[in-house]
Amino acid sequence: MIFLKKNSVWAAKKLHRSAFVSILTTLTTGVARSEAPVEPGAVTEHQTLPPVILNANRLPGDRNQPSISIHTLNVEALTKALPRTLPESLESLPGVHIQKTAPGHGSPYIRGFTGNRTLSVIDGIRYNNATYRDGPNEYFSHIDTFTLSNVVLLSGPASAVYGSEAVGGTISLETRGSGYADAANGEWFAHGRQVLRYSSGDSSLISRSAIDFGQGDVWGLRLGLSAKEFGDVRAADLGRLPNTGYNELAWDARLDAKLGQDWTLTIAHQ
Repeated sequence: MIFLKKNSVWAAKKLHRSAFVSILTTLTTGVARSEAPVEPGAVTEHQTLPPVILNANRLPGDRNQPSISIHTLNVEALTKALPRTLPESLESLPGVHIQKTAPGHGSPYIRGFTGNRTLSVIDGIRYNNATYRDGPNEYFSHIDTFTLSNVVLLSGPASAVYGSEAVGGTISLETRGSGYADAANGEWFAHGRQVLRYSSGDSSLISRSAIDFGQGDVWGLRLGLSAKEFGDVRAADLGRLPNTGYNELAWDARLDAKLGQDWTLTIAHQ
């Protein structure tokens, strides 16, 4: 998956060309400056602003009454919940029902629609394809939640804006970056993260290892490995349910490089 960014507008190209009329982006940080005059040499305080979601629409309307409802899950919420799969993370959002055939599967119903009538985009690139069948499927469960920094659910029909299959709703996913833009300009950086989760209910163990390194405001590389081992589910009155355990292994990589003042190149794989 390769995409370019210019002035906070994402352009994507996969195997076909698509024209994106809408823009969906999340501003995670910001700086507020005092309007009062600042004396030379004085130290100013910076303030981190809350995330702001921008959603474009083809039709004019009241900005206080959007045509679709928007719900978000940030990285803190995903880390706290540590869901097995992406559909399980959506279960807490209003208007979403998860159909599960097995513990490792899950298909979200958004306003009564699922399968090829719900659309998922990753960093602006369509995740749905022609193999999606009509009805519940397991494709949403293939996305590792550890690779995500933000999940935005737009409930309601939006095919005119996001293309076909956005009938029940659209799930917009944003992957975690390498953090090279937050490092000092030109300085080398390297930091890692390790997460362990154990559950006694199904004797499961989840391990996530990630490392970020690169040069500040020049380039950055993020590498991650997720290993999951789930035992058989134990029900209250039924005891151990055989053949409900499974193992999962996934790795991911993301390279961010600044090509110029207005262009950024990103190559991501999972």
